[in-house]
Amino acid sequence: MELKLHIGTEKTGTTTFQAFLNENRDELLNSGYLVPRSIGVGNNRALVSCAMGNSNFDDYHSANQIFNLEQKKSHDKNIIELLKSEVAACSNVHTVIISSEHFHSRLVEIDEIETLYGILKDLFTSIKVYVYLRPQIEVATSLYSTVLRAGSKLKFTDFIQSNLRIDNRYYRYDILLNEWGTVFGDENIYPRIFSRSSFVNGDLIDDFIQQLGLSHIRQLKRVSNANESLNLMGQEFYRASNISHESTDRKPYHLLEGYFTGKGAMPSKELAESLQIAFEEYNQSLFSKWFDNNESFMVDFAKYGIGNRLSASEEALISELFFKPNRLNEKDVDYLRDLAVKLEKQDINDSLKLMKIAHQYRPDGKFISKKIEKYNELLK
Repeated sequence: MELKLHIGTEKTGTTTFQAFLNENRDELLNSGYLVPRSIGVGNNRALVSCAMGNSNFDDYHSANQIFNLEQKKSHDKNIIELLKSEVAACSNVHTVIISSEHFHSRLVEIDEIETLYGILKDLFTSIKVYVYLRPQIEVATSLYSTVLRAGSKLKFTDFIQSNLRIDNRYYRYDILLNEWGTVFGDENIYPRIFSRSSFVNGDLIDDFIQQLGLSHIRQLKRVSNANESLNLMGQEFYRASNISHESTDRKPYHLLEGYFTGKGAMPSKELAESLQIAFEEYNQSLFSKWFDNNESFMVDFAKYGIGNRLSASEEALISELFFKPNRLNEKDVDYLRDLAVKLEKQDINDSLKLMKIAHQYRPDGKFISKKIEKYNELLK
């Protein structure tokens, strides 16, 4: 039985690809391809835990109430047994597809990669590793939304300058591929550039389909792009919320991203060039070993220009809302009222919070008062 192991990297459309696999799981199974669920639905992140060092814990573990080594060992042992059972139960399967971008971000030592290989080698006669690589400056820019969701208070420029460094293994693709090649064999590593110009038909899913040898399956359904980044306003909402609600576990604006998707903060052209060029030597080594001579990262630095930032009125709104709660104007109150209404179908609690803020500045507003009354009734 063959394994096709997709390891990311992060910020290369992995959520979309995993949604595609999950959507087409039955059709793939009918054709002899198993997308396992015992190790996580969509993102097979549970298997990543099994290979992480005993002293390494992350948000996956806390979300699953795993707080010590004994609990982790028990969890990992159970996951491995569940995977073995799921694979053994599928007699008509010739290929298993496993996907998690956290193989890239969490397995940071070669012995962790070796642990993963030890888990898989007895289950599969052949293991092929697929990985997409994106210019480091683009990854770091996209990563900013993720770290804000995780609670960061850093401004964009502070984040990108402190995070995008050559001593941060997260961005050292030369080390990544060399270590995975050492463990799984260079001949079993299949790197691709994450770029529309490199994709089959200029489409990420078409490229995945061809790389994994699924082109002969004609009934595969398409999915929309997932995991969109926050736009500038969304990013600043999150950052301000992280600062002003430091002790709150559930940030009050966690649902706003559905209304604030798009292009987020970007560095200036000069900053982008200086940060990306620091990786030039390592990227040249990467491409000379793993790619054809004519392939490389093509970064359009002109698109960065002078960078981007919020307008003065947008900055003022966030400042007033989070840090000067007695100085919102009528337009700001309208904005909060309308946003609360938009969020009704997602979370009444958040709608109530926003409407109550609007009510503080417009206590005689009949519409606002009626909405608060309605929300309270629904929450009883």
